[in-house]
Amino acid sequence: MQFLPLDYAISTFTNWHILVGSILIGLPLLFSNDRAFVGMLSTLITQAIVVAVFYCWMATIIGQVFGDRFTWSQIWPSGFALATAFMIGAIIHFMRSTGEKLVVLALIPIGIPFFGFFISATMWAMPKVVSWTPKASWGAAL
Repeated sequence: MQFLPLDYAISTFTNWHILVGSILIGLPLLFSNDRAFVGMLSTLITQAIVVAVFYCWMATIIGQVFGDRFTWSQIWPSGFALATAFMIGAIIHFMRSTGEKLVVLALIPIGIPFFGFFISATMWAMPKVVSWTPKASWGAAL
């Protein structure tokens, strides 16, 4: 099983992404009401996972818009890997904020397939939807 879209997204990562990602990850810590170490650590881990998942997701979509193409068989393993990472972040967040372990652990069999298919479908369909737009570059008109 190959993770070509994830490999592509990781290869586009630069030092500027680290700077912006650090700001996005650190901002919620400034406004967090929970000053305990465990609370701040869970917030930091959750934010890092969410920022990484959304970067890999959007980098793959934007990369396909500008020329790199992936087939469905190449996309779905990456989509499910991103969904699994997203669900790990959700489980960390909800285990900390609510004490109900059974409801939170239900995210695994329900959330991973749902978000896995959703992320995979958007990574596959969004570049095709964008290709329906007129060929003249709207960005050049600005």
